[in-house]
Amino acid sequence: AVVSTQSTGDVTTVDDGEQQTPKIVLKKRDCKKHDTFAFIKTHKTGSSTMSNILLRYTESNHLNQLQGRFRTSTEYHNLAAHEYPPTPDGAPFHAFVMHADYNYPFLRDKLD
Repeated sequence: AVVSTQSTGDVTTVDDGEQQTPKIVLKKRDCKKHDTFAFIKTHKTGSSTMSNILLRYTESNHLNQLQGRFRTSTEYHNLAAHEYPPTPDGAPFHAFVMHADYNYPFLRDKLD
C-alpha cells in the first residue's frame, strides 16, 4: 500500500513504508501524438514486441500502414524495388513498421 507520495518537478517519490522509489511522471503537456512514423525493426533486439505495439496503435487510430509485397521475409534490403499497393481510398500512408534497410528518401516520399 502506498503510504505517501512526494513530487518534485517531474519526479514523484513513492514511499510504501519499506523503500522510496522514484518514478518519472509524464505530464500531458510533455507528450505529443505522432500520426506519421517509421520503425525499422532489427534482429534480436525485442523489436517484434515494439512493432506489435505500434501496429496495434495504427489500428486503433485508423492509420494506414505501408507494407510491401515481399516474396520472402528477408527481401527488405532494397525497399524501392518492391510493390506497395495503394490504400483503397488513395489516402496517404502513416506508418512503416517492418524489417528494412533504412532509406530516408524512400520513406519520406511514401509517408504522409
